[in-house]
Amino acid sequence: MKRWQIWPGLLVLLLFTGLACSKSDTAGSDLLVDEISTPGVQCSMCEATISAALKKIDGVKKVDVDLKKKMVLVAHTEGVTREMILNVVSASGYDADHVKKDEKSYENLPECCK
Repeated sequence: MKRWQIWPGLLVLLLFTGLACSKSDTAGSDLLVDEISTPGVQCSMCEATISAALKKIDGVKKVDVDLKKKMVLVAHTEGVTREMILNVVSASGYDADHVKKDEKSYENLPECCK
């Protein structure tokens, strides 16, 4: 077998090994999921703003902003509270369940998000 024929198989092996290692970081840990109503989300800029803000919270593992349902799903560890999530979304300029948006942050949002 020629040396160049080994590379594709080796690359596939390394790829699957890397995926297995990355999945094991959350495997076995119990993630909690909070669903937050965000009636003001309208576009991909809203999605990006909220996602970026929430991902800054240590313990937030995944953020999914559903523009059609106007909801945000946040997968996180036990150390993250629902109130923390609501406050971060509010501080980003968006209403989050019962927590009203920060007006100053709202005014700084792109025009498409208002």
